[in-house]
Amino acid sequence: MSFAPCVEIDSAGLLTLSAEDVCVRRVLSELAIKCNRNLIISSDVQEKVGIVLNGVTWDAALENVLSLADLDAIEIEGQVRELYDMSMMHTVG
Repeated sequence: MSFAPCVEIDSAGLLTLSAEDVCVRRVLSELAIKCNRNLIISSDVQEKVGIVLNGVTWDAALENVLSLADLDAIEIEGQVRELYDMSMMHTVG
């Protein structure tokens, strides 16, 4: 059974993130929306994840989700991050 990702931000700006058996695209989208950040997510990103984080920064939350799903990010102009499946990058060419 999957549960919708839940993202909460406390008064210090730290995040609580929880998701169980959810497509990582949904987790990343919810995280970006709640934190007012820009993400471009490749269509190759499909894995399901389960994660619980408490009292972490935006960067720590993003880094943990990316690591869990074997994803990588490219920062564009310091504001937008493009996310892609690292295994797909190794098979191209």
